[in-house]
Amino acid sequence: MNKENSDEIINAVMPLSGALSAESVSVIEKTLSEIPGISAVSANIASSSVLLSYKSSAVSPEDIKKKLADMGFDVLAFSAISPEQQNFSYDESGKASSRIFLRFLLALGLFAAMLIGEKLHFSGFTFGMLALLAWGIAGWHFHKGFFYALKKKRPDSDMLVSMSSSAVLFYGLAVTLFPNMSSPYSPHWYDAAMLIAFMNFGRWAELRYKTSASEALDKLLRITPAFACRRGERGEETILVKEVKKGDTILIRPNQQIPVDGKVINGLSSVDESLLTGEAVPSSKSPGSHVYAGTFNQTGRLELTAEKIGDETMIMGIARSVQSSRSWKKTVLRTADRICSWYVPSVIFIALVAAIVWIILSWDFSMALGVFSAVLAVSCPCAMGLALPMAVSIGFRRAVSLGIIIKNTHILNNVGLADTVIFDKTGTLTDGTLVLKSIHPHGIAEDKLLELMALAEDKSMHPFAVAVRRAAAEKNFFTEGVLSFTSYPGRGVQARCAQGNIIAGSLKWFDQEKIAIPPEVRSEMDSSPESLLLLALNGDFKGYALFGGHLRPNALGIVKTLRGMGIESVLASGDRLPAVEAVARETSIKVFHSGVFPDDKRNIVRRYMALGKHTIMVGDGFNDAPALSAADIGISLRSGADIAVAASDIALAGNDLQYVADAMLALKRIKSIIRQNIILSFAYNAALIPLAAGIFYPISGIVIPPQCSLAVMALGSASVAINSLRLKGMKLKKVL
Repeated sequence: MNKENSDEIINAVMPLSGALSAESVSVIEKTLSEIPGISAVSANIASSSVLLSYKSSAVSPEDIKKKLADMGFDVLAFSAISPEQQNFSYDESGKASSRIFLRFLLALGLFAAMLIGEKLHFSGFTFGMLALLAWGIAGWHFHKGFFYALKKKRPDSDMLVSMSSSAVLFYGLAVTLFPNMSSPYSPHWYDAAMLIAFMNFGRWAELRYKTSASEALDKLLRITPAFACRRGERGEETILVKEVKKGDTILIRPNQQIPVDGKVINGLSSVDESLLTGEAVPSSKSPGSHVYAGTFNQTGRLELTAEKIGDETMIMGIARSVQSSRSWKKTVLRTADRICSWYVPSVIFIALVAAIVWIILSWDFSMALGVFSAVLAVSCPCAMGLALPMAVSIGFRRAVSLGIIIKNTHILNNVGLADTVIFDKTGTLTDGTLVLKSIHPHGIAEDKLLELMALAEDKSMHPFAVAVRRAAAEKNFFTEGVLSFTSYPGRGVQARCAQGNIIAGSLKWFDQEKIAIPPEVRSEMDSSPESLLLLALNGDFKGYALFGGHLRPNALGIVKTLRGMGIESVLASGDRLPAVEAVARETSIKVFHSGVFPDDKRNIVRRYMALGKHTIMVGDGFNDAPALSAADIGISLRSGADIAVAASDIALAGNDLQYVADAMLALKRIKSIIRQNIILSFAYNAALIPLAAGIFYPISGIVIPPQCSLAVMALGSASVAINSLRLKGMKLKKVL
């Protein structure tokens, strides 16, 4: 291994067979972290996977797999991505796009100068200097790519551009510097400048569609509060969050955002953790509970000990996840490079053979040089630089008019390969609105139970209360007559009215208050997948209500449609197992994961990718952002949070799941046009290569000069443009 790669740090994910326990996670992390060269290890229960970073010079994948096998864990796959494979940093996309555009302008300006020079009768040396500037400055990155391709023994489009422009330039310089040389062709400097200008324009247009992970990261950083209330020796003080230290006591009042990750030491409250879990039902917090930065305290007052601050908080972990996931993604479609892998060697071979044959048959070295240069000059399809951007520009605009906003070109690599789609539950398969799904009275009428619930929840801002008031309004129930109201954070509410003393809250609170619940009713509640709200009047249990979300109209249809396209569905949610299982059953999804946090969702995506699957992630929430950015194709719904939209590759203009299937059809259509464009761009140049080599000279006396490359450039570009315009009329078949 050479010095350049000896210290390479590689990120890897290893799916394991079977489920992991908390104990096995601890054992795996402890054992692997002791291996020299492994810098970070994380075993994930939700995805049954191990994620790690290791130094390739110190440890090999085989060593790691053997160590896991010795511990009794079977590694299903080993997926590693090194920095060398990360062709482009998304954080640098804006700068690179600007540099390429400046090179395009320079080449175009030099081309214009040459046209003016024709009128002003510039000398050959002046033309040569202008062409040399275009070749050396505006086209430097192509020549750099040429040597990189040689080093890696992988011919690509950079090599083709470098060869063609170099052939035109150096042939012209040779004729100019040695005027006594008998040359069959005169210098044609325009070709070098115009070729580089065309290719730079195409490369710039391609880069414009790359998005920056910093956009999503900036949105994440703005989510957390800037200030915190700390209790110190001088009492309460408001400080900047960055001044908080581990062990500080932080005070959180009602309706405040939590600034750090910590452990509750005093107080009771409900905390809205939908930012992390995606679920609308708040989480009850009491001494010993953990809370997380960025989540919202609702009704009670909490005191907590700061445990994780700054970059250590879960929300910043999500920020890093989004950023690192972006760097793992592949770059744009490289069909042209795959063609170049055999096209370039073929062109070089033909050019050399043609030159040798001319020398053998006529001993005309100047003619051999001219033929060699002509073959290389006409071989480069300038329209190749427009094949992707033309189709992308027209196709993406048409997709927007159809309600599909495609933001990244790299997903065109994966559209035909996608075989696994991972759906979020709340807000994606369900509509995200918490509704009162059913009422189960005990000893009273159903309407009476709803009326009592409306009275109890009249002054509460809990999501259950909002759903109850909405249901009561539909039946024209009025909630006048509430004499007093008390909220018990994390437990429920109490209200006094003409009917008596009403308590509405959780099953745990009812048990603490020793309110008797019939065994058969308790059994019903235990088996329910929905969220519960119990009610008692004057100490007597009167029934309960179930709350949940409604499936979107096309939820079952989209799962069946995607299955028909060869794409299997998986459900991943932060909700409880019974609720997730119920939605999976209703939508015929066979594989599902419950209780997963943002990093868990991302690790589930990576697990499938490591197993050779090509993944689509469909979500709408902040907690979906890491998974959306990690998946091969990330799709966010219209109702999604800003961070989810920023992290996704496709943002849908509506919440109809029909758009998911439409997006796949649109991508396939655009990819098909791109492939046709690439074939067209190569076809004209490939047809001229035999003529430039002189194969028909004995019959017709015709040899195509390098100047013909400019005409072919125009013809190929026109063909690509006309073919791309077909996307303006793209229509998507309704599949649901």
